[in-house]
Amino acid sequence: MLYLERGGRSLQTLPAFAASDAADAALRALAGMVAEGRLRSLRIERLDGAPIPESPHRERLARAGFRASYRGYVAAHS
Repeated sequence: MLYLERGGRSLQTLPAFAASDAADAALRALAGMVAEGRLRSLRIERLDGAPIPESPHRERLARAGFRASYRGYVAAHS
């Protein structure tokens, strides 16, 4: 449903992402990797090739626990 590109700065959605509940769960799981300590931080700068401020999915990222930052949306281990 999601493909995190090498380097972790860009996400690509797959057709299954169209299912709203599943998409939200996938984004929460991605942010959860940081919360669980599996990743130190994750900064998404592009989604489906578009900068995050232009993405129609930016609100989904925010609901999943990502926060707006200078270059995109960030999930960071606290």
